[in-house]
Amino acid sequence: ALGVSYLSASQARALGVDAGILVLLVTQGSPAEVAGLRATRRGVGGSLVLGDVIVDIDGQAIGGERDLFAVLERKAVGDSVAVTVLRTDVLPPRSAGASSNPKEEGAGGAEGGAVASGTAAAGTVQEYTRYLKTFTVVLGEKGESAALTTGVRRLSLDSPPLDPLNRL
Repeated sequence: ALGVSYLSASQARALGVDAGILVLLVTQGSPAEVAGLRATRRGVGGSLVLGDVIVDIDGQAIGGERDLFAVLERKAVGDSVAVTVLRTDVLPPRSAGASSNPKEEGAGGAEGGAVASGTAAAGTVQEYTRYLKTFTVVLGEKGESAALTTGVRRLSLDSPPLDPLNRL
């Protein structure tokens, strides 16, 4: 198991995630936490900061749940997999007239990323950067903290999720 909870594809699309698996939660002590994957969280002021979006595992594109399960079903506990995510970093708010060059402001880790702006408090601009990052994850046992295993989840791919938090 990876040790993540994810949002179903239809729910993720409502948040602007058109492909991949949006990580909602990362189980404490899980392979995903050890590797450094990030969960969805609340930012300053309560804004939603999307977690990592899994877009590739071992060179296989991950468009949604079916792709994820197809890849993971061929893996065993203890296998190392390369997990590529689309990561979003929120940059510190700046005043509307300040520089918008992330290289000047030290965007760190966002090499090759794209910078976008959004509306924040009056007179400030909230910027974020998105970039791809690859982690090596050693797959762990499917324990109780993982809730749904791929086998159980696979049986209900065509039905709505039992709860909004799907766990792997």
